Amino acid sequence: MKEAMVLSSIFVIFLAILTSKKKAFDHIAVLIATLFGMDIILLRGVRWFGVMVSFLLIALYATYFGSDKKGEEEKDRQRSADNVISNGIVAFVAALLNLPFLFTGSLAAALSDTISSEIGVLSRSDPVLITNLGKRVPKGTNGAITPLGIFAGLLGALVFAILCFFFMNEVITFHHILAIFTGGFLGDVLDSFLGIWENEGVLSNGSVNFLASLAGGYVAMLLAHI
Repeated sequence: MKEAMVLSSIFVIFLAILTSKKKAFDHIAVLIATLFGMDIILLRGVRWFGVMVSFLLIALYATYFGSDKKGEEEKDRQRSADNVISNGIVAFVAALLNLPFLFTGSLAAALSDTISSEIGVLSRSDPVLITNLGKRVPKGTNGAITPLGIFAGLLGALVFAILCFFFMNEVITFHHILAIFTGGFLGDVLDSFLGIWENEGVLSNGSVNFLASLAGGYVAMLLAHI
């Protein structure tokens, strides 16, 4: 067990260097993500940490996938401290309180939203507003959806739910996969709805991410105990 903890700690440091070198996170975001990872290892062990690393690696892959076609500047892809906190604070608190379904559901929602946004922007057709499916809007608009983005979000939530079962099968059984998947995708959908309020200045991007991840975790926790 001690050896696994040491190896995981080394991997956290490696991950921090990698994300910093790739400029996926700014320096403060790297520090916060590293602290989150170290605390999860110490509190809940390697299995919970494996779920968090899976979330991070898939999210990074989605962010850089097709980057040559997205027309983004490097700085536009870089995650800030606000982004790390708003997407990860629910999972961190869940780890503190030993709530595995809140932990996995919140991360599933954050990941589903990230994949949906990053892959959806590659759609050949312009997106439509989730509140007005007949209104086409520019790519990257908050609250906009595409069939490609929806499918990517669904697939991402499902794959992540399966990974959660693989890593945490001492508490997450096979039938819990559906709970995590559902919480993740519904959190993604809620994020799109809340994006409309972000456009109107009612909510910030950070608050939208937080509320969506909280909802995803709550739904997963609720369904897992039915």
